[in-house]
Amino acid sequence: MTILSTIFFFCSVTTPAPPLPVIGNNKNSRILVSIKDTGTGIDPEILPRLFTKFVTKPETGGTGLGLFISKSIVEAHGGSIWAENNKDGKGASFTFSLPIMR
Repeated sequence: MTILSTIFFFCSVTTPAPPLPVIGNNKNSRILVSIKDTGTGIDPEILPRLFTKFVTKPETGGTGLGLFISKSIVEAHGGSIWAENNKDGKGASFTFSLPIMR
């Protein structure tokens, strides 16, 4: 839940409409969860460093730790997390994957 809350917060800073969560299918014994917004997208200047400590823009009002912590949690559970600007130029998508435990 912490991961989703952090991503929703990041998306809410850049878009007036709520982000849309999409839970993907079982793919190679992994579950994919994607959150897509329609805001301004991620500044290309910080995109390569988005999940590192203290990466933020003054207008976001964050500390730059939320996405770093989210990445640490996902990776501690054998998953991965990434973000990209949407191809239509409107907003960004955050995706994380976790292994399915059986």
